[in-house]
Amino acid sequence: MRIGTRRRHTMPPPDPFPWRVAFRLAFVAVILLLLAAAWFGRNMVLDWLERFRPEANVPSLPATERPPVPPNQLHTDIARWKQLPAAIAEIELFAIKGNRGKAIQLCEAALQDDPGQPQLLAVLGRLYLQEKRFSDAAETLHDALRAAPADLSLRLDLAQACWANGDVKTASEAVAWLLEDAHRSIPALLLAGQIALAQNDLDSAAMYYRRVLDVDAKHAVAQRALADILYDQDEMEKAIPLYEEIVNRREADAEIAAKLATAYAQILVPGGAADTLLWAAGQFGSTFVRQLLAGKAFDGIRESGRIQKLLRTLPTEALMPNYEPRQIPMDVPTPLPVDKSPLSDLMPTKK
Repeated sequence: MRIGTRRRHTMPPPDPFPWRVAFRLAFVAVILLLLAAAWFGRNMVLDWLERFRPEANVPSLPATERPPVPPNQLHTDIARWKQLPAAIAEIELFAIKGNRGKAIQLCEAALQDDPGQPQLLAVLGRLYLQEKRFSDAAETLHDALRAAPADLSLRLDLAQACWANGDVKTASEAVAWLLEDAHRSIPALLLAGQIALAQNDLDSAAMYYRRVLDVDAKHAVAQRALADILYDQDEMEKAIPLYEEIVNRREADAEIAAKLATAYAQILVPGGAADTLLWAAGQFGSTFVRQLLAGKAFDGIRESGRIQKLLRTLPTEALMPNYEPRQIPMDVPTPLPVDKSPLSDLMPTKK
């Protein structure tokens, strides 16, 4: 090797095909294709999900700007529903917005395409019940229960529909069937008490209202109903605490005030009667109190010192005719003639 000479560097020959550049371009193209596919796929998924949103099918235009609906539009709407929950959601949406007529129309059209569908029957029966079409409601809910006899809410709805329609026998059997599996159902117990009252079975009615108070000790409806039953049965000592509690909750009306004062008078407790009447005078006026004191129920305590002191504190007014506690009339539906149990095809056979 010579000293002072330099080594010559030679360049490699050019690549006949720029494969590195081609690879990079292909990579970029694949990325772009994936991005485009993701974008279009996103739009397709959103469009698909939009079909199942209940609000998507509700017209957003004002009523004056909506296009006319073809006569067969209802069946077209039903045909495009892909899932039953979406159909029920749309029906219930119309009902929530107060358009129960449209909801009933849609539900009836849906049942034409799928007769006997239990969920649609249940929805339609409840819509009939809300519209006070009690006969249609009872018939539809009976069909719904045939498909779903274990549904407790359907049993209650059927009992209410039959009761409102005047079919006391079916209502009584339906609520008794419900209470077999729902012992603490307050709506069922209240309805059972109401049916018992209509049949003049005060003992059974009192039992049902006591069961309500076992679940909710301050239930106002059950408390007042039980107090009125005890009052009618002359069990004043048991009725007075219930009336007193209603008064203390500031939920008493003139009738409760009259019954509470009368109950104290019947058991000859002028102090309790005077306190009640003094409160009633501030709530309902002195004339109301004087009307009560003129009644025969107060003959035994009218001359007592507490009552006389109360009369001296009241403004002087002419005595009105004798006041008697108002009895609220109750319409007792006439039982329909039925040869066999109306629910015999639904209730399981007892061994």
